[in-house]
Parts: sequence; structure tokens; C-alpha cells
Amino acid sequence: MKEIDQHIKAYYANKSLSPQQLEAIERGSQISPKRNLPRLIGAAAALIVLALCAYFLLIAPVQKQDKMIHAFSAEVAFNHEKQLNSDIVTGCIGELSEQMNKLDFKLGLPENIQANYKILGGRYCSVDSRIAAQLKVEDKTGSVGTLYVLKKVEPFDIQDVVVFKKTKVDIWDDGDLLFVFANDI
Repeated sequence: MKEIDQHIKAYYANKSLSPQQLEAIERGSQISPKRNLPRLIGAAAALIVLALCAYFLLIAPVQKQDKMIHAFSAEVAFNHEKQLNSDIVTGCIGELSEQMNKLDFKLGLPENIQANYKILGGRYCSVDSRIAAQLKVEDKTGSVGTLYVLKKVEPFDIQDVVVFKKTKVDIWDDGDLLFVFANDI
């Protein structure tokens, strides 16, 4: 084994770095970690700012919208289950609109409701502390649903379906109006 050790020692004794290589190694080892600290702090701060911006621009508005839709739907489902009678009994949307003159919007019906339901009547109500029209409608099978119509103030598009116990709530917007339709499931 001594012979192998001597060969290895002799081999590596002939190997050496050039003066330029030694100088480059010395220059590289002289970079102080303290000089990199401001760069690391700046990069960490930029990442934190980027994460906060992403949260407030992308995630928080969606969470706020989901909470609003859930609150609307819960309130509408609760009111639908009360089955309150209409104060104005008529099958004509024009007559309802004329008699409900305290609304801060022009009362209208979406096409899918007009095509599939007949109006039984309506009354004033509030949803999320906003004045709304609560309309009773009946489909061809005799099932009665409740349609809430109110002025849209949300800056985002709304279209969702939420189920509470035995009530299905569809919520959507159409221009300046927000429609929330509740029916039994």
C-alpha cells in the first residue's frame, strides 16, 4: 500500500494551480456576506409586497363576493320559507311596477321568468337593507317560487346557485338589476 500512497503523492505533487487561478479564488472568497444582505432584504420585501398585492387584487374580492352571495341567498331562502302573502295581487308586471312606485329602479322581469312563470302578485321587501320587490310566481306545474328584484350596486358580475336546507336560490344580474329566485326543492 505504501507504493500506491507514494504514486498518489507524486502525482498530486506535480499538480498545482496557476497564479491567475489562485488570484481568482482569492477574489471570490473576499465577497462579504454583508454586501449581499441588502439585496436579500430587498428581494424578500419585493416578494412580500407581491404576495400582498396578489391577495388584495385576486383573492380578497372573490372571498367578499362569495360572502355577499351567501348572505343574500340565506336571507332570501329565509324569507321564501315564510311564504308571506302578496300585498298587490295581480298577474301584470306593468300594474305591479305602477303600484310599487317606491322602488328606486324600473321593475322588470328576466326572460326566463317571463317564459316559464306567471305572476301571482308582489310586495315590497328588503334584501341586504336595500328596497326590493318580492314577487310570487307560479310555474306550469303549480309550484310557487319567490323572485326578488333589486337594484344592482355590486361592481362585479353575479351568477350563482346556493341551496339552503329545502330551498334552492338562483342569483344573477342583468344590467342594472339583481334577481334572486327561490323555490322549494
